[in-house]
Amino acid sequence: MYITNRQNDPPSGVVKLVGSRQVLCRDEGEIDAYWAKLSHVPDSEQCGWCKDRFGISWQIIPENMADLTRRPEQIGVMMGQKKIVIEELENA
Repeated sequence: MYITNRQNDPPSGVVKLVGSRQVLCRDEGEIDAYWAKLSHVPDSEQCGWCKDRFGISWQIIPENMADLTRRPEQIGVMMGQKKIVIEELENA
């Protein structure tokens, strides 16, 4: 989404986006599939976040992310992940 007024229009050809999208996945296979299709900027990958080829940010996480990050140890593991790996969070 781009919000502008006439005095603040972006230069021609520039797309400015605000916000992100969230994908809630049933399992690791679904996370892997979305990640493979959407992640195109490796430097922006962190804690389940990635950026697509258009610069749109995506959060690709399991449906039960709240349950998987209840303990400090789980949060620590998640902070070191790029793509979320459910098994690593479960074993933390």
